[in-house]
Amino acid sequence: MLRVYGVRGVKINPTRKNVLGNKFLNMIVGGVNIFVTNPLPINTKIVNRLVEHYASEDSVEVPAEELLEVLKYVGDIDNIDFDSSKFSYCISALREKRPTVKCRLIVRIDRNISRGTGTLLSPTDRKLGDKFNNDIVLTLYRVLGDVEKGWYGHPLWIPNIKFPDNTCFYNTTD
Repeated sequence: MLRVYGVRGVKINPTRKNVLGNKFLNMIVGGVNIFVTNPLPINTKIVNRLVEHYASEDSVEVPAEELLEVLKYVGDIDNIDFDSSKFSYCISALREKRPTVKCRLIVRIDRNISRGTGTLLSPTDRKLGDKFNNDIVLTLYRVLGDVEKGWYGHPLWIPNIKFPDNTCFYNTTD
């Protein structure tokens, strides 16, 4: 039995950093879109080769190994909000516990999106990802990267990952 204590009428969301002391405990919660704040401006050509052929599909089921390979080349400069290596461990752990878990890839190219606008998922892609609530969904946007939009002046890949509903991973640090 789980008991939640708090002020009556105040919603407590323990997935947020200001609720849990993230200095020692990091949680990765399923059913939540996790996006990068400060995307890596490198490896664009490598990721192009890995996923560009999926851009014409709404979504595609792929082997977990493909997600793991892509995660080697995308992420956050600071590894704060989007630590690709932790997500890779989560995928491997989930596959061990649930061998039938499916992995989905959503790829969009040549997006002309401004930096710092919050989540980059379009409403359509958010709904699409939400259809697969029992799957691991990695959404990749290749943005044009225009300086006028706050980027680096060249294309780059921005990842967003969502683990299946009702999953939770913990990572502790000393």
